[in-house]
Amino acid sequence: MTTFLESPRFPDNIAFGATVGPTYLTVVNQVYSGRDARIPAWTQARIQFEVGRRTMNAPDTATLDAFFRTVKGRAYGFRIKDWTDYSDGGAGVLIATATSGVYQMTKLYANGALTESRLIQKPVAGSVQIIKSGVPLTTGVALDTTTGLVTITPAPTGSPMLTWTGQFDVPVRFDVDQMKKQIMDRNGAVGDLLVDWSSIPLIEIRP
Repeated sequence: MTTFLESPRFPDNIAFGATVGPTYLTVVNQVYSGRDARIPAWTQARIQFEVGRRTMNAPDTATLDAFFRTVKGRAYGFRIKDWTDYSDGGAGVLIATATSGVYQMTKLYANGALTESRLIQKPVAGSVQIIKSGVPLTTGVALDTTTGLVTITPAPTGSPMLTWTGQFDVPVRFDVDQMKKQIMDRNGAVGDLLVDWSSIPLIEIRP
């Protein structure tokens, strides 16, 4: 049974108003003195979205309702655009895999000497350019937009700098099986309804 739907993507206009950010899991052990030891359980953040907790017009309400029904709540994963972080202008790095000539797309976040490498699983088709030692590759490149794996033929020799530019989505699922909405008002006596949505959380899917 397919559990991830590559299309359709979550509606961009609704994603535009979402609350979104990275989440970590930290194990905190506190002793009687008040000191604590903190152990990061995750090496990479997990992105969470909140697309509810706001008022929507009738067309957006119908769109969101239909999307939720067709992905069966938490059952199916799907793509969403994180409007706060959906592209890379050249700092994205290709990491070698165990297979010669096959590389995984990643995005690097840096804060001084500290860095985090983020796995990019869902590049946007037609937006990605692969760059080898500063030169864009126009042939011998195959991109799997369902995994973020890049195959370069023939496999590069030596240790060239392999980077990429382009856009990417986040693989997510709804984190609830129930939606709640309430009519709050309407635009005029016979105008569109204004519908208030309760919490509708989305959570990033790990590969």
